[in-house]
Amino acid sequence: MAFALENWPLLLLACLNLLLLLWLLLRKPPDNGRALLDTLADTHSRLERGLRQEITESSRSSRQELGATFATFQQALVQQG
Repeated sequence: MAFALENWPLLLLACLNLLLLLWLLLRKPPDNGRALLDTLADTHSRLERGLRQEITESSRSSRQELGATFATFQQALVQQG
């Protein structure tokens, strides 16, 4: 009986160690989803800005080309008149 009483602290520490190990194994891993969402949002913003710039440049180019075409058309009408 003396053997069992002397081992209670060791048994208690072993149980505590086992509980802590189970807690570490069963807890949720840190959520890295937020970092991924932030990265995706930054990428989306950069792509959106780039697309807006390209659309603006394309529109400006189209307007200039259309203006030149109308000027040529107007000159042709004036020459025929």
